[in-house]
Amino acid sequence: MKKNAIVIGDRIRMTQVSGSMGRTLSNNTYTSQVLDFDEERTIKAAMPIFEGKIIPLEVGDGYELVFYTKAGLYQCTAQVLKRYTEENMHVMDLQFTTELVKYQRRQYYRLDCMMTFRYRMPEETEENCWKDGTITDLSGGGIRFRCREEIEKDSYLDVKIPLSFPEEIVPIQFQMKVIECRKTETDFR
Repeated sequence: MKKNAIVIGDRIRMTQVSGSMGRTLSNNTYTSQVLDFDEERTIKAAMPIFEGKIIPLEVGDGYELVFYTKAGLYQCTAQVLKRYTEENMHVMDLQFTTELVKYQRRQYYRLDCMMTFRYRMPEETEENCWKDGTITDLSGGGIRFRCREEIEKDSYLDVKIPLSFPEEIVPIQFQMKVIECRKTETDFR
């Protein structure tokens, strides 16, 4: 877990995933807020309010938690340990039942891979302008790749990727927009 990923005041989205003593699961999604966190496995949170009413969650029920933090979204499952009133506020203690992990809201499946490809700037029309890169993962929404040069954000690239079929290799070519570029410590090979 990333140290200090969760801080007091972070918003929590809660969806019930298990009920103690065979109770029916709620279809509602609740919102809460972090009041305290031991940086291990237990948080104190405000009892959620739904449609203007405090919802007293049952001790023992399990919830999927999504934390909205400055470092991004984090997710885990947790169980309600206890509920009580503190300084006229309805609160609960939740204990994580899974590890807290970075949460990605992706529309597409992402495939980790190592695949060579070629790219160039659209204004470079000479055949010898193509440069080599290595795709490290791809999805329906884009690719992540490594290259030898820094490419400016928001620039466009012409890309050629060789797709291998049983009978032949078919190169596909398209144009893409760079949304982020950062230097890494590992050498490009």
